[in-house]
Formats: sequence, C-alpha cells, structure tokens
Amino acid sequence: MSAGGPVISVVMTSYADELPRLKCAIDSVLTQTYKDLELVITFEPGDANADVLTDLCKDERLVVLKNSLRAGKAGSFNHGLAKTRGRYIARMDSDDRAYPDRLEKQLAFLNCHPDIAVIGSGVTIVDEAGHMIATRNFGLDHGAIVRNFALTNAMCHPTTMWDRRMVGEDLRYDPNFSVEDLELWFRLLSHGHRFANLDEPLIEYRQTAEWRRPMQNWRGNLRVRVAYWHLAFRYPYLFIGLVAFAALALMPRSIVDRITERNFLSDFVRSIRPNRTSQPN
Repeated sequence: MSAGGPVISVVMTSYADELPRLKCAIDSVLTQTYKDLELVITFEPGDANADVLTDLCKDERLVVLKNSLRAGKAGSFNHGLAKTRGRYIARMDSDDRAYPDRLEKQLAFLNCHPDIAVIGSGVTIVDEAGHMIATRNFGLDHGAIVRNFALTNAMCHPTTMWDRRMVGEDLRYDPNFSVEDLELWFRLLSHGHRFANLDEPLIEYRQTAEWRRPMQNWRGNLRVRVAYWHLAFRYPYLFIGLVAFAALALMPRSIVDRITERNFLSDFVRSIRPNRTSQPN
C-alpha cells in the first residue's frame, strides 16, 4: 500500500485474450459505481493487446504491465500485486464482466464486518456467446464456506476482495501450486482468517461449453489438500475432501468426467441453479 493511492486495486492477468472480451472486462471495472480504484493488468510476453490498450484507453487508473519472461498465472498475479497501491485487492478475470456495483457492495461489507478478511460473491454463468446458463451461489458465512471447501472451491476466485491490513501487504500466490487460488485460501485459513460471500451474483462468469476441468485440476486440488492436511483437525469436514480428491486423482479420466460433468448431482454440490431455458451438457 502507498499513501495517497487508491482504496481498491483490481488485479487482472491476460494472455492472448480476444480484444473485445478483454475490453468488456476492463470497461466493467473502470465504470464501477465506486471510483477510487486502479486496474492493474499483467500481460505475458508477445501479447499485442498490451500495446493496443495503452493506445486506446487513456484512463489514468489503468496500469498495464508486461512480463519480460513467461511467468504463468501465479507469477503474473504476483507481478501485478507487487505494483498495487490500494488497501483492498480485488480479483477479476479478463473474460468476465463485473456488475457496476460489485466493488461498492464488497467494500461496504468489509467495512461493516471487520472480522472478515476475504469477501466473494455469487456469479451468473454465461456461455461463450454471453447467454446466461445458470447462477451459482456459495456459502455465505465462514462456517458454511469451510464446509463447502470439503468438495469444491468455496470462493469464486474472480469475485474475491481481501483486506491487505488483515492478510498482509505482501500476500502472494504460490507458483508451486497449479490451483493457486485454492492454495491461497487454505493458507489464509491456516492463519486463522475468516471468509464470507455476498448472497448475489456480482459478475458474469464465462464458462466454456465443455465445462469439465482437466485432470491436472483434480490432482492440483489434492496436492493443496495434502499440503494443508492439518487443517482437517480444526475443520473435520476437510477430511472428506482429502479422501474424495484422492479418489478422483486415482480414477481413469472417463470415470472422473462422468462424476464431475454437469448433471443434477454436480449442480447440487456446486449450488448451481440452471437457467430454465438451458440444460446441463
């Protein structure tokens, strides 16, 4: 944090995104009802969008960074975090769209709940064409979120905002973990920090038609849970996740796809409510 800087720093990364989608994501941040912010975007080497945006967008709140070498998602996040000046860090993905009052509502919640370090929200899930597929809600209070961590990632990464005065100004992602957001949440849990979610969608979250996660995701999930196995003594529900993800990591891909594809059961576990006009794949 720096004296005289903005209150909120929004951190985004990008690599070869379609320019219209990227501009939509950027515009959704820069047109927020809460204005005291900066948007820090880190681009991987060779991404022409970095130069295009510098020419197109003259908003001084936009900070464009370029990695000199390929850094990966966690490394790019960390590059952006190192340049932020705000007390609050908000995450945003380059192909999503934030609702206009997202930051205002999350900041108001954190100001009213000084015991909460990280706040997230629900999402409206849209397809590649921007059509609504479903809504997804997450556990609201800390207890519900920890219980949900047993079988899913209970904080939607691009909806999150955290208070640096609570978690530490130098909080960074660990590039040694492929599921870098889950590792960060478990690390904060191990330090005693508390989480919450707002009971409404605050972003449009783009979901690919295939929906399924690669096997690397399930194995990465397991690796995080093994690294923080001791948390299960404080939160026994996490033992369930340790066993469940160990089983997924050992199963053939065809069976994992069948278990985790969109269906009634997986929608129930993830608290996904399909749009009436859409059907699970």
